[in-house]
Amino acid sequence: MLKRTALILAAFGLLSAGNASGASLGGCGTFDTWTADVMTDLSAGSGNTCSLGELEFGNFLVSSPLVPGIISINLAPFTNDDGGIAWISFEFNPQGPGPGNYIWQYTVTANEGFELFGLDAQFGTGHPTVQMTEIGCKSDPLNGCVEGDLLGSLAIDNDPETATSSGGSFFFEPVEGTIWVKKDMTITDKDGFISDINNSHHYQRGGDIPVIPEPATMLLFSTALLGLGWMRRKKS
Repeated sequence: MLKRTALILAAFGLLSAGNASGASLGGCGTFDTWTADVMTDLSAGSGNTCSLGELEFGNFLVSSPLVPGIISINLAPFTNDDGGIAWISFEFNPQGPGPGNYIWQYTVTANEGFELFGLDAQFGTGHPTVQMTEIGCKSDPLNGCVEGDLLGSLAIDNDPETATSSGGSFFFEPVEGTIWVKKDMTITDKDGFISDINNSHHYQRGGDIPVIPEPATMLLFSTALLGLGWMRRKKS
C-alpha cells in the first residue's frame, strides 16, 4: 500500500528529488519525446525550466492516469516566438484513450521586463466526446485556486461529428513573474481518444497596453495551430 501511494505521488511530481538551484535546460523543443523526459527534467520541484520566446515553462505535474510508457505527452513548440505569443503542444502518443479523467499543470514565468496577459487552448482531433476546462492562477491550483488568485478560465469540447473543437481563450490584467496553468480533461467514451491540445501564451513588454485579438483573428489563429499540428504529425 505504501509503495502504491508513493508511485501515485511520484506521478504527480510531489516526490521529485529536485534540483535545489534549478537550471535553464534550453528550448522547450528539446522535450518533444516522452513524458518521462519532461517529468524527470522539468517536474514540479526540480527548479528546472525550458524557454520559449520570453517565457520559461516548468513545474510539470501529471496525474496518475497518464502512465509513462502507455500514454506520453510531447512538449513541442510550434514556433519559438511570434509577436508576443509562445505556442506549445501536448501530444498524446498513442492517442489518449477513454474513458478517463486527466489532470496536469505547469508554470509559465515571464522574463524580467515582460508580463503575461492571456491564454488560449484548442484540441487537435478527438472522438467522440472530449471536454476540458483550463484555469490560470497566480498560485498553485492543484487543490483549487485560492480565492482572489484566479486569472480566468475556459471550457472547450469537441464536435463528435467533425472531431474538432471550438477552442477557447481568456485574458487578464498583465501579470509579472509566474502563473500556474491547470488542465482538467475528460474523455467520456471507452472508444474515445484525443490526439493533442495546443496552447498559446500571450505576453508583452511591461507597461504596454495588452493587444487583445479580435474573434476573427482568434479563429484564424486556431486554424493555423491545427494545420501546424497536422503537418508536424504527418512529417513524423
